[in-house]
Amino acid sequence: MSTRTVGGRPVHKTRVFREGAYWRWEIVLTDGSRYVDGGNYRTEDAARDGLTAALDDDALRARSRSIYLPDALWKKIEARAKEDGRSISVLVATVMTEYVSREK
Repeated sequence: MSTRTVGGRPVHKTRVFREGAYWRWEIVLTDGSRYVDGGNYRTEDAARDGLTAALDDDALRARSRSIYLPDALWKKIEARAKEDGRSISVLVATVMTEYVSREK
């Protein structure tokens, strides 16, 4: 069993909850820090996918984003994102946009 982390810090618990007409997620770290997603997910499944994408576990992240890359490559992407001060999703989106632009 793998330990779930966010930013390399261990996760104590996660939850998906309904707030008004929308679904949201929350991550509580072992140090008590909380991350609550402000996204307005219309379905519980979409909120769960968002939660999965926020976790550091490579297999979960790849499955939720439908991008299957080796763990070693994800670690390079994470290091580059940290170095550039960007989120992983922004970095991946930028690289993919550049790739698609070159292929046209």
